Amino acid sequence: MVQEKWKTVALLTGTQIGAGVLGLPYAIKGLGFFWGTTAILLASLLTYITALFLVDALYRTNPNYHLFELVEHHYGPIGSYLFTLFILISAYGAMTAYLVGMGESIQYFIHVSAVIDAVVLWALLSYTIYAGIRLSSDVESAGTFLLVLLFLITILWAIPFIKPYHVPISAQNLSLFFTAVSVSIFAFFIHLIIPEAVRSLRNKKEVAEALGITFLISTTIYILYSLAVIGVLGDKTPEISIFGLVPIFGSIFGPIAYLIPLLTMLTSFIGVGLGSMDMLSEFIRKKYISASIVLVPPLLMYLLHVSFFQSLVFGAVGLILAGGIVPSLLVLTMKRRRVVSYRVWLAGLTLFIFTLILIWELFEYL
Repeated sequence: MVQEKWKTVALLTGTQIGAGVLGLPYAIKGLGFFWGTTAILLASLLTYITALFLVDALYRTNPNYHLFELVEHHYGPIGSYLFTLFILISAYGAMTAYLVGMGESIQYFIHVSAVIDAVVLWALLSYTIYAGIRLSSDVESAGTFLLVLLFLITILWAIPFIKPYHVPISAQNLSLFFTAVSVSIFAFFIHLIIPEAVRSLRNKKEVAEALGITFLISTTIYILYSLAVIGVLGDKTPEISIFGLVPIFGSIFGPIAYLIPLLTMLTSFIGVGLGSMDMLSEFIRKKYISASIVLVPPLLMYLLHVSFFQSLVFGAVGLILAGGIVPSLLVLTMKRRRVVSYRVWLAGLTLFIFTLILIWELFEYL
């Protein structure tokens, strides 16, 4: 069981560390070291709590359920449809961000237009997803280890160049704080594969431990990486943050800078696409229709020049709903049925915070 737990940690960590981490430095560059770290820590705590909400709800309802089945069990078909819509919104944002990042990354290795690179890669990955080709757990574990190693190399490389700075919080940059929390929520979202972790371990305590280890690893990497980048680049941090380090570190750093986004986004694009298609297959039996619903909108958003950071914010709205508000409501609903032992105030607090962030972001960008 120890081996299974660490395989689950590798799966969770590999899924969690995706495009979001590359956008975190850009999100916190206007906040400085203290408030930037605070935004990441707050998002980590909120998403960890709601992840535990879902673990508890699954064990107390049916450990074999997918998330949409769990939502349907408690809120009926309409609740399930809305939850699916929230996940699709988040998937569109994520997959568009992946296309932007992968297109620019491949352009470094193959000197062709980033748009052509992204469209060709989209076609190849879409075929992979449609065919249902999944990565093995061994490949995922190896990829996760390599990814963590590359991030650690980047952090160590940056140390001699770092210049810490502080930005006092004010009404002017409060919106930056909320946006940073939103993008951080996107980066920490792992809720979709929680049912897979539950089915793999079958022990509530071990699932909670695996989640705790995963969040500890990701939070540490996110904070150290984000502070390293903004400590080097400051307000010149680009949307895909790691690209901005190449002129500072030199061309020898180039392969690492462009390999990291490729590794994170390639596997994540496949994982998000397959997960979304699996979810839609419960409602739409025709595979080509569900594949079109999942795969075509991100390409259209990319061709409409939705930027990397805009895609992250767009996806974050769906994740605030699906990974924050829904789990909190679920706990409160089940509490009234005297099923869940969580204290009502904790679920009420997370519901309030996620709702506040959602309202702020909608008013900010609509």
